[in-house]
Amino acid sequence: MNIMVKDRRQERPDGSTADGFTVGDETLVISEVKTLTSGSIPNNVSSGAFRSDDVDKEDAAAAFPNAGTAAAGSSAEESSTNKVEPAQEDRPVPPQDDVSDDVVATPLDDDGIKLCEEGCVSPSPINEYDDFQDNGSSNNNELQPLCRDPSVQTQESDFTKRCLPEDTFSFLIYSRGKSCTFFLATFVFLFQIAIYAVLAVDIIDVSKKKNPFKLPVNVETPVRIAEALAIVVAIITQDDVRKAVNLVRDGCDEDLAKAFPGATKAKWILSIALRAIEGLFGLFLTFLLIMRSTTVIDLLLNFLAMEFVSLLDDVVFAMAREGFFGRGHLQKEAMKVSNTFYHVSRFAVESRNATFVTVLYFFTLLVAFFTGYGIIVTNQNSGKYLCENIFAQYGDEVVPMLGMFSGMFWRGTQSFDGRLIYSDIFGTTSLAYCKKEKRWTLSMPTDNNSDPCNNWYAASSVSKDFDILTTANSQWFVKTPTKGVVPLSQHFMACHDCGHIENDSGDSDNIPVPDEFDINNNFCGDFGTCQYNGCVCKVGRFGLRCEYSEPCKTLEINKRGEGFIKADGSNFASEYYPLVFPPPDNQDFVTSFNRPIYTSLSDPWGDNQTLPDDFDLILHVGVRWILTSKSLFSELKDVNGTGRLVSYFWDDIFNTLSANYSASFVSEPVFIGNHLDDQTSPFGLRWMYSSASDNAFGQRLQPDYEKGFIETKFFCAVCNDSTNRCPSKAVCQSNGKCGSCPNGSSGTMCQIPPESSGNSTIFDGN
Repeated sequence: MNIMVKDRRQERPDGSTADGFTVGDETLVISEVKTLTSGSIPNNVSSGAFRSDDVDKEDAAAAFPNAGTAAAGSSAEESSTNKVEPAQEDRPVPPQDDVSDDVVATPLDDDGIKLCEEGCVSPSPINEYDDFQDNGSSNNNELQPLCRDPSVQTQESDFTKRCLPEDTFSFLIYSRGKSCTFFLATFVFLFQIAIYAVLAVDIIDVSKKKNPFKLPVNVETPVRIAEALAIVVAIITQDDVRKAVNLVRDGCDEDLAKAFPGATKAKWILSIALRAIEGLFGLFLTFLLIMRSTTVIDLLLNFLAMEFVSLLDDVVFAMAREGFFGRGHLQKEAMKVSNTFYHVSRFAVESRNATFVTVLYFFTLLVAFFTGYGIIVTNQNSGKYLCENIFAQYGDEVVPMLGMFSGMFWRGTQSFDGRLIYSDIFGTTSLAYCKKEKRWTLSMPTDNNSDPCNNWYAASSVSKDFDILTTANSQWFVKTPTKGVVPLSQHFMACHDCGHIENDSGDSDNIPVPDEFDINNNFCGDFGTCQYNGCVCKVGRFGLRCEYSEPCKTLEINKRGEGFIKADGSNFASEYYPLVFPPPDNQDFVTSFNRPIYTSLSDPWGDNQTLPDDFDLILHVGVRWILTSKSLFSELKDVNGTGRLVSYFWDDIFNTLSANYSASFVSEPVFIGNHLDDQTSPFGLRWMYSSASDNAFGQRLQPDYEKGFIETKFFCAVCNDSTNRCPSKAVCQSNGKCGSCPNGSSGTMCQIPPESSGNSTIFDGN
C-alpha cells in the first residue's frame, strides 16, 4: 500500500489557515501533531521531509488509525512476496536526540539525507507549488519537502532565491510608517547624512572658486599611487550602492510581498533611494578625503573613518538582531530579514540587461571618479591650486643686499622635483626647491647654472611641501659672506592673488577679473577693486592692496642737525616731488618696489623737460629707502630728458640687483607689518650714511653703523585734516600749507621755530 503525502494549507473554522499535509485520505495539520518517529514512517515511503518538532508517534497513530493497518497490511504483503528493499531498511536515520528543533530532513539522493539548516524555511505558503507536484509528473511515493532546498529540481529552476540585505534600509521595504523598525531605519539614515553634511561643510568652501575642495597643491608619487588604489577599493567596498543596484535588478514582484507582508513598491523605491543617496554621498566624500590627503597614513585614516560611517546601517542592524536593543519586536524583525528569502525571476537576474546594469554600475563609478582623479592630478601638476603671485621680503641685517631680493614673484612653468618655481619680474631671481637639501631656496640662476641648490642666498627650513607659502612661518637661513649659515631674523611671505580667470589660450595677464571669479573679495579692501589679478586703488589710496594713503606730494628736510651732505661737501636738495607719468596720466606715480620715486625736480613735465646735469633722488630698494644722485647712477649719465628718465625706471624696469649705482644715505629698515610700515613715503624715518666706497654688489646699501643715525629727517610738507594735520592752533589752508602758525613759528608745516628759540621745533617731521 502506498501512502501519498502532500502539503496543504488547512482552513480552520474561524477562517484562518494552518500548514499541513495529507496522508492517504486524512489531512494532518502540522500545528496539531507531535513528533513522528522514524518507526512510524511506512516502509514503502522512499524519502520525505518532516519538521522534527511537529509529529509524535502516538498522536499520529491516534489521528490515523487506518495508517497503521495499511502499514501492517503492506508489511505482510511485502513479507509474503519477499519484496522488502534492504537499502531502505539499512538507510541511516539521525537519532532523535541529535536533531535540533530547527532542522528538517530533506531528500538529497538515494544514499543519504541532507539536513537543511536554520533559516532555510520559506515563509511563503507551503502549497505554492502544489499544482506542479500533484500533476503526476513527480513521484507520489515521496513526501514533498516543506523546506525548498536548492538541490531539489522543480519548477523553481525558473526562479532564484533572494534575501533582503542585512541592514536597516531593508526595514523600510515592509515596515509601517509608525513602527519602531521604520523609525530606526530613518534615524540611522539621517544620522549618517548628518555626519556627511558636517564633514562636507568642513572640507568644501564654495567661496574659493579656484580650489573649493581645499585640495593640496600637489603630493608625492607614493601618495599618488595610494590615491588610485584607494579609489578602486572605495568603489568595491561601497556596499550600499551595490545593494541598491541589486534590488533594482531583481525588481519588486508579488513573492516579495508574500514573504514580507506590508511590502509595497513605493516603500521598495524609498529604500533603494535612501540607500543610494547615503552610499553615493559617502563615496563622494571619501573621494575628496582621499584626494585631500598629503601622506599615505592620512589617506588610510581618512578612508577607514569613512568606511566606519558607511557601515553604521549594517552595524545597527546586527545589534538589533543580536538583542542589543532588546529581545522584542526589533530583534524579531531583524531575524525575519536575515532568515527569510523570496523568489525572483531567474531571467531577470541572469539576463543580458541585468548583467549590463551591474557592469554599468561599476564601470560608471570607475570612469566618474578616475575622471575626477585625472582632472585633479592635471591641475596639481600645472600649479592651478598654487598662488600665482607671491610677495616676499627678506631682512638685510646679515647681508645688506638681501633686502633687494624683496618684491613680487610670479609662478613659472619650470619645476624642480615636481615643485614649480617663482621668479621676479626680471627673471634674475627665483624661489625654487632644492631636492638635495630638501628645502626652498632664494637664488640667482644663470643660463649655465640654474640648479637652486647652487649659490643660494637664503633658504627655508627642511620641508617637503609643494607650496612655498607653507614655509612662511618657519625659520629661514642666510649665507654670510664667509659662506656660513645663520638664521634670518626677518622675513615675510604672502600670497598676493586677488582673482584669477583664464581665457582659451591660458593667458591670465590682461583679463579683468569679474567679482564672481574673485578668490578673496576682501583682498583689496574697501579702497580698491580686483583687476588683472591685482588691485586698482581708488583715488587717494596706494599700495599692492590699497592699504596706504596716497603718497605725500612734497617732502622737505627738517632743518635740524647737520643735514644731508654729499661726498663733495655740498648739500642735498631740501624738497622732493614724486616722479609721475606724462599727461594725461600724470596722477600715476613711477614706483620702485611699489613705492613712489621722489626727485628734486619740481616740474619735470613743464615747458623745459631737459634734465639738469645732476639732481637728487629718493627711492625704495626692498627694505630701505636710499638718498642718491643722478651722478651715482652710471646708466643715467646720458639721460637728459624727463621722458627718458621715466622710461629708465619703468619701461626698462630698473633692477636694483643688476643696475650700476650707489647711495649716499640709507634709511632704517621698514619691514612689512611693523610700526614704520604705515605709509608709502619716507618721512619720519631715521637715516645713516652708507659705508660703501663704491657701487660694488652687496656693499652699496651697507649702513655705516660706526657713525650711527643722523638727526635730520624728512617730513611731508602738504597738510590735510586726516593724515597730516597742522600743529595745534594752526590752520590747514587750501594750498596745503599751514597758516596761523603759533608762537611765531613759520614754514609750510610751522616747522621753523622763531630765531629766539634756538633749534627747538614745534613740528619734528614725524
